[in-house]
Amino acid sequence: AEISIGPKLGRFTGSDSPAIGREYGSRKEMQSPFLTFDIRNSGPAYSREANEYFDENCEAKVEIEENIVVKYTVYGDASRELISTLCSHFHLPSVKAMMLSVMPELAIDNIATIKPAPYVQGTQYIEAHSFIINFRYMNVVDDPFHTYLTGVELNTTLTSGEDDYTFTTTIPTTPPPNDL
Repeated sequence: AEISIGPKLGRFTGSDSPAIGREYGSRKEMQSPFLTFDIRNSGPAYSREANEYFDENCEAKVEIEENIVVKYTVYGDASRELISTLCSHFHLPSVKAMMLSVMPELAIDNIATIKPAPYVQGTQYIEAHSFIINFRYMNVVDDPFHTYLTGVELNTTLTSGEDDYTFTTTIPTTPPPNDL
C-alpha cells in the first residue's frame, strides 16, 4: 500500500528524488508538482509543564508539552488532489501507529482544513494548496535544582549528673514517590 505522495511529485533536476523542500528554500531545481514544508512555531514559547516526577534513579524530571506547527504546501497541477492525499494520510491509524513507534513522545494535536495558496511566479499564478498540522511533543527535562533528602543526621548529647553521653545517628528516608 502506498501511503505517500512522493511518487506523484516532480523530481529535483538531475535526480530521482521527489521534489520536497523547505518553504523558503530554492525552488529552481524542483520540477512541478512539488511539496514544501515550513516549521511555523515550536519550542518553549508554545509549551506548558505537563508533569513532574522522580525517575528510577531518584532524579527529578519535568515533562514539558511543546507544540510544533508545520505547514505543508503542494505547488503545481493537481496540488489540491496531492495535498488532500497527504492530509488524509495523517488521519490513518496505521500512520499514527508508525509515528508512535518511531517517536513515542510525538502526537498529532490538530489538522487544519486545506486552503488554496496560489503562488505568483513572474506574471503568472501557480496553483497551490496547503494545510497546517499541530504536533504535540513531550520533552523530558532534568531538574537539577529539585532534590530530596536521603537521610537526617542527629547529633545528640545527653547529660546525666556527671556523665555526658554523645551519640550520632542517621535516620534514613524512603525514596520519594514518582510524582513530585
